Amino acid sequence: MESVEHLRHLEFPHSTQLALQYIQQHSGDCDSTSTEDRIPGLGGGSESITQELAQEFVFFQTPGRQKLSAIQEFQLIELLCNYFHEQKDGGKAQAIFNTLFDSRPGLFQAYQLSVLSSLVSMGVAMKCTVLLDCAAIWIQKHGYSTQNSENLIRDLVKDYCLLIPGTTSILEELPQISAKFACSFIAVTSAIYNMSVPDTDIPFSLLQQITKWVEQDPTLCLQLLPPVSHSLKTSSAKSVVLHTPILGLLAWSVVIPIKKELRTLRQKEQQNNGTKTIDSQAVRLVSDSEFSAETLCSRLHLGLLKTILVIGSSPQHIQIHLHIQDVLSLAQEVATLSSGRTGLKTVLSGAERLLQALQVAMYVKACRCQAEDLKNLGKTLPTTRLLDILLQRLSSTSASHEPMEH
Repeated sequence: MESVEHLRHLEFPHSTQLALQYIQQHSGDCDSTSTEDRIPGLGGGSESITQELAQEFVFFQTPGRQKLSAIQEFQLIELLCNYFHEQKDGGKAQAIFNTLFDSRPGLFQAYQLSVLSSLVSMGVAMKCTVLLDCAAIWIQKHGYSTQNSENLIRDLVKDYCLLIPGTTSILEELPQISAKFACSFIAVTSAIYNMSVPDTDIPFSLLQQITKWVEQDPTLCLQLLPPVSHSLKTSSAKSVVLHTPILGLLAWSVVIPIKKELRTLRQKEQQNNGTKTIDSQAVRLVSDSEFSAETLCSRLHLGLLKTILVIGSSPQHIQIHLHIQDVLSLAQEVATLSSGRTGLKTVLSGAERLLQALQVAMYVKACRCQAEDLKNLGKTLPTTRLLDILLQRLSSTSASHEPMEH
């Protein structure tokens, strides 16, 4: 392998291409005692060497190195996209990806994340499965509601849902290109557009696209679940709650129509009072599409019910996906939104959707619920026939000391 000094005399992108060759050879090799093929001029083990090479010859962020120009940075992103597209070994590709974008926090982290956002955006456009699979695992490792993951997905939403009308169509094939990344995308967007945060609205095109995905593939939201281990199968692990986008998407299907109805009422009240100010939040879910936000939320809800049913039909998925305390919190959000308003149609339909999802989740053992929990729901939600039925069934099974599973 070339010495570091030799690499430093090479121009970009040739120096980067050679550095990537070395990173490919040694990523995942943490044997710090081995000196074979070590680059002269760099110390430490293989992990340290590959990260130093990435910082100096891929990102050009080490002190004394001239930064890449905007054009060169675009060339770098294209080079990396093609590089991952050519990888045949997914495990090796993940190790290389981690070397480039999961190094220790430091001066170069912000720049690395900026490059990663652009790289993933290009990977979506270029349909690079290996790259997007690596990014999905990166998101899972960092967490679906962390700043790094949210920034990455926010940039993607901006690129394909906000900047240029019509570009959302590029996302349509994402589940076929990388189901893992599509699942991660949904999980992070459900965290970004959290319905418990006031004035949070989802771009209509994003809601439309995710609804289509969930409709077409009920298993999509379960793509990144870990396999059921022996410990998870034991009774002591019944309280384990896995992170899937189900709860966040359920909140969308319940809360979005309520928010939209409330804003429509506020607009009418402003007009009746002679106020010409338009509530900018009220128009975010308005679209020329043939489908209204209410229709999309209805379709999304049906897709979620099918997803929950899949849990029951697949032994590897039978784990706790909905925690009753989260369901109670969502019910409280509905009550808070509708406080002081009576006769809202969407509140009643939202309560029905929440209870339907809970009923199906209980049926497939994806949620544990006691009669007292349903009584608390009854104190929060409007009275519905479904709630009465669930209460009667839980009360009868509790009286006979038999757990309700169906």
